[in-house]
Amino acid sequence: MSLTLSDALSHYRATLDKNHKFWGYFQLVASATAAFAWSSNGLKNSQLLLPLATAFAVFAILNWRLVVESQEELLVAARCVKDYASKIGVPDELLPMIQAIKPDSALRVGVWHAVLSMATLAAVGWAHCGLAPSSG
Repeated sequence: MSLTLSDALSHYRATLDKNHKFWGYFQLVASATAAFAWSSNGLKNSQLLLPLATAFAVFAILNWRLVVESQEELLVAARCVKDYASKIGVPDELLPMIQAIKPDSALRVGVWHAVLSMATLAAVGWAHCGLAPSSG
């Protein structure tokens, strides 16, 4: 069975979609965590601070692993697509599409995920300390 450029691009796209799904989960949980902490009923009870922060931290660490591993897989898939395209000699009109495949490094993605995770935990702590933004 021989693979085609279409097969290679499909694999790349599936890997990219998986990566976006992991980011979507992270965005949903991070925003829900911050929203709960800042809600009127959120962290008035300080007994909720530690469980909320711990649960989010555990989720963020596990999700970070998924995102970084998926990004590494995406980099491999991108390299395979580009190598395959150069071997078969892609028509000139398709070259811009192949050249546009430039996923970020796994390190950059991992650092951004960690920064956003820390910002979410900081928002939870800020809400708990009663440092609500002034309303007028």
